[in-house]
Amino acid sequence: MPAQPAERRAWQAVDPGQLLLVSAAVLLVIGALTQVAASGLRQPNIAVVFGVLIALGELFRMVMPGNREVAPIATAGAVGYALLAGVGPRGAPRDAPFGGVPATHSALQVVAVT
Repeated sequence: MPAQPAERRAWQAVDPGQLLLVSAAVLLVIGALTQVAASGLRQPNIAVVFGVLIALGELFRMVMPGNREVAPIATAGAVGYALLAGVGPRGAPRDAPFGGVPATHSALQVVAVT
């Protein structure tokens, strides 16, 4: 009997909890992309800037001890977009929180952009 490829053995070693978590993440991403495609991007210039920052951060990955790869610039960009409360003072009403235009993107848009 021939030996099975390593990829197949690794897939069989995935436990059900991990498979459930990956499936839920895939469904969340599909739902986020569908929602953004249907309703369009809110504040698209901000979404594009953060998307480009995340993509550039992924290009400049670092290898840490133990052969682990990390992307601190991409991570900082993703967290920054998720926590963005307001954008710039130009065009903001006088009583605007943080002195800027409130960010109007949804959580699903954050998932789709990041």
